Amino acid sequence: MKNLSNRKRERRRARAAAGAALLDRLVPGWWRIVRIRKLNINDVCYCVTGQLFGSYNEGLEQLHLTGNDAPVYGFTSNDEDEDPGMWDLTRAWKDEIRRRRYGDRVGRAS
Repeated sequence: MKNLSNRKRERRRARAAAGAALLDRLVPGWWRIVRIRKLNINDVCYCVTGQLFGSYNEGLEQLHLTGNDAPVYGFTSNDEDEDPGMWDLTRAWKDEIRRRRYGDRVGRAS
């Protein structure tokens, strides 16, 4: 069971990394704008796209993504993301932002 959980966590990290890479190309410096303490993938205003574009839906529109694309880039959940998984996804985004802000000195504080 633990291996399955770790694999899911790694997939969530990979999805957040894909979304961060997309934002790096389309919205340079995005990681300076997102407020880590407020970040919550479950909240349409405080998720990554919500903070950058005013709302989740506006963010998808500006990034030319569909609702089906959003989970691939970690902007929202997919069918395997139960409630604890959403916190893993939020944590993965926070780690992506911290890596951009602080390099390898990424801490675990949320």
